[in-house]
Parts: sequence; C-alpha cells; structure tokens
Amino acid sequence: MENCIRMNNKMLAFITIDFPVLLLGLNFILYNAVGIEDYKNILRVIAFIFLLIGGFIRKKSITLLQLFSVLIIGIELLFQGTFALNILAAFLFAWCTTNNFKELSLRIFKVDLLLIIIVFILLATGLLDFKTYISGVRLRGTLGFINPNAGALFFTNLVYLFILSREDISLWQIILSIIYSSVIYSITDSRTVFISACIFLLAIPLFKFSLFSYAFALFSKSIIIILWVGSAISILFINSFIGFDELLSFRISYFIELMNRADLINYLWGGTNFDNLTVDNFYYTLIFHYGIIFYCFMFYLVNRAINFCIKNRIFVVLDFLLSVCMMGLMESSFIRPELIFALLVWKIIFDPECLKALKTGA
Repeated sequence: MENCIRMNNKMLAFITIDFPVLLLGLNFILYNAVGIEDYKNILRVIAFIFLLIGGFIRKKSITLLQLFSVLIIGIELLFQGTFALNILAAFLFAWCTTNNFKELSLRIFKVDLLLIIIVFILLATGLLDFKTYISGVRLRGTLGFINPNAGALFFTNLVYLFILSREDISLWQIILSIIYSSVIYSITDSRTVFISACIFLLAIPLFKFSLFSYAFALFSKSIIIILWVGSAISILFINSFIGFDELLSFRISYFIELMNRADLINYLWGGTNFDNLTVDNFYYTLIFHYGIIFYCFMFYLVNRAINFCIKNRIFVVLDFLLSVCMMGLMESSFIRPELIFALLVWKIIFDPECLKALKTGA
C-alpha cells in the first residue's frame, strides 16, 4: 500500500510539475534557439492545464491575497493579451505546485539537466549552430541560441538550481559552480549573468559562516529596495544618463523610446505599444508592459518575501532574490516562465510560506 501511494505521488509530481516545467523549458529552446515562436502560447496553455490539474488534486486553498493577484492578472490580460501569460504562468506555478521548496528545486534542477542534454544533442547533430561574433572588441559565442545572453541565461540556470536544491551547501559546491559560471562567461562574455551568479555564490559564505549574517541580510534587503524604488524614480530623469548610453549597450536610448511611446493608460496598466521594442531591464519592462499599479503590487510581494526570509533566517533564498534583482538591471528575460529558474523566483514571491521547511541559516 505504501509503495502504491509513493508511486502515485511520484506520478502526480511528474505530471503536474516535471512535465509542465519541461514544456516551458522546451519552449525557451524553440523560440530562443531554434527560432520557432508559432507554438509559444500553445505550449504555455498546455503547461497551465497540467499545473491546474496539480492544484486541484492537491486541493490547494486560495487566500485573499491570491484572489487579489488573480484580479490584477485578469485586468492585465485585458490590457496585455497574450503578453500577460508570463505573469499568469508564474502565478499558476506558485499556487498549484507543492509547498516543499527543496523538493521543487530538485525536480526543476533535474528537468534543467535534461534540457541541457537536449541542447548539447542539437548542437552535436548540427540542428543548432554554435555561432560566434565580434561585438566591439568582445568575441561572443551564442552556445546555439539567438544571442549570447540567452545562451548564458539558459546554461546559468543550472547554477541557481544546483545550489538551491542542496540540503547543505559546501565550499566545494560553491567553487564548482564558480568554475562552471566562468566557463559560460568565457564563451558568451555575458557580463550581467556572470556577475549576478558570482554575487549569489560569493555571498553564501557571508550568510553561512559570518558572525554578521543578520546584518548582511538587512544590507541585502536595503539593496533590493533601492533597486525597485530607484528604478521607478529613475524614469523622471533618465535623460540625464544618456552619456552612458554606449557603455550600457544603448539601453538608455531604448528606455527613452519607451517613455516616448507611453500614455497615461500605459503608465497605469501597461500596454502593447512596446511589443517590438526589446528592453533589457526587468524593472522598466514591468512598469511599461504591466503598469505602475502592478509594479507596486509586485514590490509589496517582494518585500513580504524578503521579510519572511530574514525573520526565518533563510539566507540562501534571500541571496537568490538579491542576485536576481541585481540581474534585473540589465536583463528582463526572467519575467518569462520559460527560463525555468525564474519559476522559483515567482514561487518565493507569490508563496513565501513554501520556504518554512528549509533550515534556518541556510
């Protein structure tokens, strides 16, 4: 009987966690490596169905805050159309999956390993091209993806998932992860992804072994708050930074173009005026695509998750949030559910209670 129950639990986890996450990860490969976007929303919807099945089977209850999240997301769907499926996927994953964060991290880690093997097979068979090109004075490899940053993000997924899925994090695991990240950086020259990964890895000993871990946690919270509040305020004087445009790969010009296209409705609820404009900044993407109301709601949820981590001394997760928020200054891709390590970010933000079973000080 126990073996039967265990088998049923494994099958449930595969159908309602592994399979939809695999679909989302394959989706990332399809449109960011193969260049096929025709099935993007179809695969998302199929993943949603299996996530919802898991939520109903687990008899997940829904809180008033989650109901409010559904309301906000529903409004976003009216203004955004299919673009709002990003946030819908994040919410469904957070609500429908298991509350065991460590188990969830391990399952996604295994799915990510499978996805990496698939990409290596596609590269070995020539179905994906390992391209390199010169950007200024930088030689950059794409690792089979449409651009180096997409390749770096895809392969660096593994670092975050590997560390978050460990029961106890050792020094050799941190060193191994740094070496792996350095190899990815040496190929792609993706500075933001590499620096963010290093922040995550090098901060772990500060949290784990330092006498000042709690003070460092409060410092990390301050940095995250500054990033969120500062990014929103910077809209008012973004023109002042035009001198750094080339250094920042012309991101300032794109930010200014965002503001030129925006109207009052865009500022409040976002819009689709920016669909053909790529902006490598998570905060500006959130503001202009989803609106300042949604942005403030997300900031509230992020602050709630940070406080939960500090109160319960779950420092490795706080470190993870710090790294991702730092990455957000130069990357916006983790708003997409197909970058599967980002699913854990949204799980933490929407459902910090899932962290309760983690070791304190971890």
